[in-house]
Amino acid sequence: MGSDREGAVTMYCIRVVVLGLLLTVLISAHSAAAEVEIGGQYRVMANNSNFGWHAATISDTQATDSFFNDRFRTWFEVKTLDGATGYLEIEAGHILWGQQGSEFPKATAFEVRRAYLTYKEDELGEFQIGILPWSDSFGDVLASSDHDFNFGGMSYSKAFGTDGRLKLAALHLRDEAAFAGDASLFTADLELGEQFGLSVYGLTDQGGYSYPVLPSVLGGLFDSATDFWIGVRGEHGSLSWFAIYNGGEIDGDGDGSKDWEHSGFTGKLAFAVPLGLEKKLKLQVLYATGDDDPADSKSGEFRTIAQGIRDNFGAMGYWSMLGLTSPRGPSDVNDLGVSLQNRGLGLLTVQASLDVSLGASSDVYFAAGWLQSAQANANGDSDMGIEMLAEFRHKLGEGMGLEVGAGYMLTGNFYKANPADPAPDDLFEIYARVQLEF
Repeated sequence: MGSDREGAVTMYCIRVVVLGLLLTVLISAHSAAAEVEIGGQYRVMANNSNFGWHAATISDTQATDSFFNDRFRTWFEVKTLDGATGYLEIEAGHILWGQQGSEFPKATAFEVRRAYLTYKEDELGEFQIGILPWSDSFGDVLASSDHDFNFGGMSYSKAFGTDGRLKLAALHLRDEAAFAGDASLFTADLELGEQFGLSVYGLTDQGGYSYPVLPSVLGGLFDSATDFWIGVRGEHGSLSWFAIYNGGEIDGDGDGSKDWEHSGFTGKLAFAVPLGLEKKLKLQVLYATGDDDPADSKSGEFRTIAQGIRDNFGAMGYWSMLGLTSPRGPSDVNDLGVSLQNRGLGLLTVQASLDVSLGASSDVYFAAGWLQSAQANANGDSDMGIEMLAEFRHKLGEGMGLEVGAGYMLTGNFYKANPADPAPDDLFEIYARVQLEF
């Protein structure tokens, strides 16, 4: 009975995809007023490491694990001649090889990743509505659409002057694992050319999204919360920077009073140094405030917008130069989940990377970074460790590439489960990815 049901689901999914392709062909053939584009990102990944995804603690006897993983995304975009666009992106993944019950063919869920309508007019600007991709304007440190921060809502964008732009958005946030009330995000980004930008974001939450792990002073109560972020950023030649202030409060029992509050800030300073001979050196320093005792009624922690993973680590995005401690495209199937929020403890990290071209089809990437929590954890330790990473990239053909890399971490005592435990194992990760983009 189960196999029959899986077969029926599989056939239904196949029919949906085939129907979408047929409709695309028909529209393209019979409508002179529409232009249809099909794109995709198809990848197969392999990973071997001695730690688990978002591991909160590391022992002195870490076990090694390996896996293969498929992820296929396809998108369709229909454009009319008068500025209207429809966009649909579906995803099949992440599909693990060899896991129990992973014999093929099998029923595999096709997920809608993004789906929205766009209308653009030179004088009025651009309007979008639907399931939208949204990322902050600070390099994905607060929320990242590349890391699946996609929500239903609407947005507006309008260029002004020679190189200015205003962007507004209102999104309805939902967390399927623990949704208990409305949560809405309102954003405003002002770009004054490439040299300067200003952003204001606000999040209102009726009890389901912003605080997956509550301060113990609230006794498990979460009726409503508000958070806001005000930030500035700039880029001047090879130098870039940002500074963001964040504040928020929680009404735990619904009586309208403030039961817990926090305020913190984060900043970044980065340099890019061309070295000639197809080499580029990059340096970045990031700092975010934290609090070593969030159990009292006031905290000095900086928090991110995205909280969808529900572990209090904060937003996941490709802001880091590293790949074992934070997500990185080729290796993002396994990482420790380090972000600026960092479980409310804050973060200080100094990182460097070096890109070296090996010709028209290949290059290598090296990175190293030192990480420390801004405040000590319950063990009284803030030393997270030092990570080193090396990656080789080769273009196999038009749109297809191979990436092979390895990361190694001298793990700090921050990751000990208890103060008396032995020093944690050093960590390693070896990964490979073949990817086609079109």
